[in-house]
Amino acid sequence: ICLFSSILGFSGSLITPNYTISKNCMRAIAESLRYPLQQHGISVSYVCPGGVKTGMTSVLPKWLTWIFLSAERAANTIVSGCESGDFLIVFPFSFYSLLYGYLSLPLFLREPLESFLDI
Repeated sequence: ICLFSSILGFSGSLITPNYTISKNCMRAIAESLRYPLQQHGISVSYVCPGGVKTGMTSVLPKWLTWIFLSAERAANTIVSGCESGDFLIVFPFSFYSLLYGYLSLPLFLREPLESFLDI
C-alpha cells in the first residue's frame, strides 16, 4: 500500500493550515496501518514529495525550486521505495532536511520570516 502525503505533513503551516492538517492525517493513517498489516505480509509506504518540477511549479520563484526533482526522478524514487518496502519515502532529501530544520524553529521565529518571504 502506497499512501501519498507531502513533505509539509510533518508540521503545521500558517499559510495553508487545511493542507497541512490533511497531510498530517495521512501520516497518522500510514503509521497506524503499518504494523498491523505488516503481520500479514503487507507493506505500507508513506510518500512525502517535497518539490517536483512540473508545469504547476514552474511559476514558483527559482530560489524555491532549484532543489526540486524532475518528475521522472520523483516517480523512480517512489517506485523504488515502494518496491523495496520502505516506509518513509521523502524527497528531495536536501529539501526535507532544510524544511525539517526550519519547522523545528519556534513559531514566533517562523511567523515573521514567512511574512517577510510572503509564503
